Parts: sequence; structure tokens; C-alpha cells
Amino acid sequence: REGVTQGDPLTMACCGVGLLPLAKLLREECPSVLQPWCADDLAMMGTAGGIVTCLGVLQEAGPMFGYHPEPEKSWAICPAADQEAGRAAFDEAGLGVQWTSGHRYVGGFVGSVAMRDRWIEDKVKAWAEGVESLAKVVLRYPQAAYAGFVHCLQGQWAFVARCVPGVGQHLAPIEEAIQQHFISALLGSPLEELAKDSKTSEADLR
Repeated sequence: REGVTQGDPLTMACCGVGLLPLAKLLREECPSVLQPWCADDLAMMGTAGGIVTCLGVLQEAGPMFGYHPEPEKSWAICPAADQEAGRAAFDEAGLGVQWTSGHRYVGGFVGSVAMRDRWIEDKVKAWAEGVESLAKVVLRYPQAAYAGFVHCLQGQWAFVARCVPGVGQHLAPIEEAIQQHFISALLGSPLEELAKDSKTSEADLR
């Protein structure tokens, strides 16, 4: 009834106990709709009619499990050509969701390739700037900077690369920042000098 405090280690256990029966009910009632859950975030994939039906079941049954859906905060991701028919189904059921051709989802992205590319380019810019910032830190704290690179930044773009197909071609600015800034600072010499000292070509070092 009261919920749990944010950060409480019991959170996920309580979430599982409370929501697994609800997830099972929805899948039994609407087997044609794919329903992945991430903690208390529910997504649905299927026809507009199937999703409308599933949302109706969720609105009716959810409160019994302490789950109160808010359709107006939900996003319907649909190709622009299909949105008119989809909107008609949702409007008929009185579900005022937000519509788009692409949107971020659980650390990744779903939908339009053009919108995905704009989304990933902003993230890549921030990651490249993060690498350059760590390159400045590495001069005094090399171990801490390297740990931050491996356990923080690298994990972020690796996750996106695994979850969002086709984004690898957009990661070149990160590779350039690693080559031109981080490696040189970590080893204390520009790539050109490292190549000269080791009798290895700069291309090989890259």
C-alpha cells in the first residue's frame, strides 16, 4: 500500500511479486500482443486494435495490483503512414496517447532510422567529450581515469551498440577521441612520437 523507498534492496523483489501476476494476466488475455516489462515499465507491440484491448485490460486490472497506468504519458511508436488508422483505434477507445515515429526505449531506441540517427549523434558527441575530459584527468590520476573509461563510458556505448542495430557507423568520433586524446595522454606521448619510438607505424597504433 505504501510502496518502498527509492534504493531499497527489496524494491525489485516487491516489484516481481506484485507485477508478475499482472503480466501473466495480460498475456493470457492478449496473447497476440508482445509485452516486455522492465521493472514497472511496460511496452506493447502488435496491431493497434490488439494494443487498445490490452491497455483496456491493464486499466481495469492494474489498480488491483497497485499498478495505475497513465495512457497520456505513454508513446505510440508507429510509421507515419500508419498513424491515421492507429489514432482512430485509440481515439475510439478514449486513449489519449502521444504519437511519434521513433522514441528512446530502455536505454536504446525504437522506430524511425532518421530519428534514431539524430538521437545517437547527440549521445556520441557527449561520449566523445567525456573521453576528452578523462584525457585531462589522466595526467594526474591515470588509474582513476582508466577505470572511469572502462567501467563507465565504455559500458554506455557498448550497451547501445548491442541494443540498437546499425549505430556502429556513428561511433567514429568516439574512436577518434580515444586515439587522439585518451591514449596519447595515458601513455604520455602523441601517437606520432609513440610510433617513432616503437618503430611501429602510426596506422598500426591506431
